[in-house]
Amino acid sequence: MKKQKDLPAPITGEVRGIQQRSEQGSPYDQAGAWTIWTFKVERYDSAGNRLPPVPVEMRGRSFEGFVSEADKIELPAEALREWQPGQTVRPRQVRNLTNGAIFRASAQAGRGEGSCAFLIAISIFSLIFLAAALFMGYLFGGGHWLGLVIGGLFGIIPAVFAASAGASRLRKR
Repeated sequence: MKKQKDLPAPITGEVRGIQQRSEQGSPYDQAGAWTIWTFKVERYDSAGNRLPPVPVEMRGRSFEGFVSEADKIELPAEALREWQPGQTVRPRQVRNLTNGAIFRASAQAGRGEGSCAFLIAISIFSLIFLAAALFMGYLFGGGHWLGLVIGGLFGIIPAVFAASAGASRLRKR
């Protein structure tokens, strides 16, 4: 049985130097730009001595909640599992202790990432299935054009269902 690594204690401190910027995704990424929030968490030990600040970067298509300069926040233990001093922490969410809100990054906005690749995959599958059905209809139809029509009908029906299922999946994102 593999031993689970103990989680470190959450880090609590004040937000300093908060900045927001945007980065455009690839040309094939229909979900749009990424929003990046960066800030430092100033923290102190129990004796009141200042500890090195913890740099934080949060990336998402959209964010829920809010964090402002000088808000007291808590970085969750899960985000600190692999963190070492001097590195940037990249949490999915932080708890704002000043207002009680959760500031959360989401990887999806609108249609979500990967939708272009999904549509391409469905289109290729549909075309291959249609071509196979046409060939089988022609082959088993004795080389007659009616076999092509029947094969085409049997090929187009699953292709339409696959495409509509793909469109439905994208609408739900």
